[in-house]
Amino acid sequence: KASHHGKSDFLGYYRTRSGNENTIYMVPQPISDSARELLEIFSTNVAITFDSLLMREEIEGAQRASTALLGQAMERQLDTTGSHASRAGDIAALLATHLGMTEREIEFMRQAMALHDVGKIGVADTLLAQPGPLTPEQWDIMKNHARLGFDLLSNSGSPVHRLGAIMAHEHHERW
Repeated sequence: KASHHGKSDFLGYYRTRSGNENTIYMVPQPISDSARELLEIFSTNVAITFDSLLMREEIEGAQRASTALLGQAMERQLDTTGSHASRAGDIAALLATHLGMTEREIEFMRQAMALHDVGKIGVADTLLAQPGPLTPEQWDIMKNHARLGFDLLSNSGSPVHRLGAIMAHEHHERW
């Protein structure tokens, strides 16, 4: 598990901080000392970049899981929505696909829309679970969930949360 430099070959071995192991093997014309140094630098940079991409994928996966868990928690609290948050996310993804957005943008839309009702965590459970129509005063309180969701999500540095803040705020623009 070490790099090897012969007169006419180059084998680079790199272990990243997160434990990923990478190798590169080249059989070019005879390798000068300066070319070996450049190959070492290049290979190290490739290993660091690979490690960063893996970490980014892990972070994005954790964000997707956290968003899904939050949506599930909200649905359990309400108990009557059935998978409303995930269905809303799927509809947002379909609309984004229809508009020709990139795969990344489509996934952002799906995750962000699943958070549109997060402001309901600031509405009393008794009001959320009340059978029958709401009184005008109760309706005013319920309408506030859009603003509460916006306030909660807009404080995040996450692009998905900031987009979710907009969706939370605007998903009832015509009360």
